[in-house]
Amino acid sequence: MPTLPVVAVLRFQFEARRLNLSRVWGRSSAAHLTVNPLQWLCATIRQTLNAFLRRGLLVLTFLLFQWSFPGVAEESVTEDVITLPGWTTGLNGVPEGPPEAPGYLARLELNTAKELLGALKRAEMLFFDGSFQSQLPPATIVVHGPEVAVFFKHNYHKHKELVDLAARLSAFKVVDIRVCETRTGVLGYDLDALVPFVGTVPFGPDEVRRLVEDEGYLYF
Repeated sequence: MPTLPVVAVLRFQFEARRLNLSRVWGRSSAAHLTVNPLQWLCATIRQTLNAFLRRGLLVLTFLLFQWSFPGVAEESVTEDVITLPGWTTGLNGVPEGPPEAPGYLARLELNTAKELLGALKRAEMLFFDGSFQSQLPPATIVVHGPEVAVFFKHNYHKHKELVDLAARLSAFKVVDIRVCETRTGVLGYDLDALVPFVGTVPFGPDEVRRLVEDEGYLYF
């Protein structure tokens, strides 16, 4: 039975032949009063055969291409394997052992809500595929830019997807979110208005430096 692409091509060829024949018969009907009937019949047959041959060659070319390169028509689906710095991997790229690090820290450089959401989704994927082992502490996310605003209750409706994901991951101890108190003061927010599942640090950049340089955390 023809595959779906072949069926689509055959359908297209059928419609094209039908439209072409309509044009041929229309032109021929209009001219039959001045042309010999035999000549008119021969011309019509010749035009019809030419149309069939051209479209037949297209179908044949497509079939030959499909038979010669079967892998081109089939989508190759591979499962991505997420690895972290410090993991040792085998020949197939699958992690073989736990990372040589006491913990992991999200790398936030743009300080936007979109980047923060990406870090949370990355942590979720690493949790699902087993890269975050139970012996490790939750992955730390230190938020010290304007994006701290997303964790205040009055902004929940603006960032529902992000806050809901952060709450779930915090509940499962996948992430430990820490908000910069200094940035919060600059924005004029009250720490009491923070959502209940996040913690605070006096100055976010200092906390990042401490975790990386003193504690040996690796970025994820």
